[in-house]
Amino acid sequence: MSGLFFFAGAFFTFFIYHLMISIGRKFDLSICGFSIYNFGLTIKVIIKDIVPQYYGEYCSVFMCEIGTAISISIMVFGIILFTWEGFNLSGKLILKAFIILFSAAIFSIPLTVVISYITHTIIVLPVFFIILISLCVVYMSFIFVRIYSDKIRNDLDKFLIVMNTTLLIPVFIFFSIVTLLHDTHLSFSYYLILFVSNFVYVTAITIRLNQEHKNLIIVNDLLSSHESKKITEESVIEELSNKLNFTTKEFEVAKLIYKGCSNKQICIELHINSESTVKSRVNSLFKKCNISSRPEFFNLISNIKHSYEKPN
Repeated sequence: MSGLFFFAGAFFTFFIYHLMISIGRKFDLSICGFSIYNFGLTIKVIIKDIVPQYYGEYCSVFMCEIGTAISISIMVFGIILFTWEGFNLSGKLILKAFIILFSAAIFSIPLTVVISYITHTIIVLPVFFIILISLCVVYMSFIFVRIYSDKIRNDLDKFLIVMNTTLLIPVFIFFSIVTLLHDTHLSFSYYLILFVSNFVYVTAITIRLNQEHKNLIIVNDLLSSHESKKITEESVIEELSNKLNFTTKEFEVAKLIYKGCSNKQICIELHINSESTVKSRVNSLFKKCNISSRPEFFNLISNIKHSYEKPN
């Protein structure tokens, strides 16, 4: 039982630590989501495993099921918020499925509480987990699609988040089934897996923060080497190219990306036969800039330009 107290304390520490980081970064949604996930996990350990063991006479099975469902809802909300940036869910059709299934899971809690109270049967967790397992299956399907169709595998922090979440989902599904069968002997192993996975998430967060720090250093170095207060976007790209050792082809690609050209348009402009060649150069360019998408590239150039134009 001391192990359960250790896990509760560890998850609560993760919650407080990342909440403080999130507040310091003006409520960074991704890190805030990870903090919320650990808060839900802390509540789950306490309500599902610690309270029944020590205060079982004061807590009915019915109340534990309600508490477990609510705490897992908090965990799921946190993990979706945490992976929002890594999966780029905004505007995606899959997001609608998430919202529908997650809303159904939340709505099932008060609905099954009422039904359970009227019929004197406990069906809170069975209904809740059936809906939640459906959400997990949809979520995992989307993860596999993103791995094979997007550039996440070229971005280490996002790749760690994706792979870690992919491994956790079948573990969560298995534990959901075990919980429905009222087998509590595997709780310790389950929390140990979540504890290890938390360190993978923390590693991903650390890599991301280090990349942002490197970008800040790049901007400061460029500022210190520039005397004029006004500069064009092309001049910024040229200086960035000199600083980060772009190849001539990468420099040309960078200018066309900033003009809003798609990979196909870049092929035409630079007389390149294959879009895969362009993708390779774009990936190489983004890697040198410590970014992973075109919006981030636009923001990097824009931030440097605005920094030049600020009065001393």
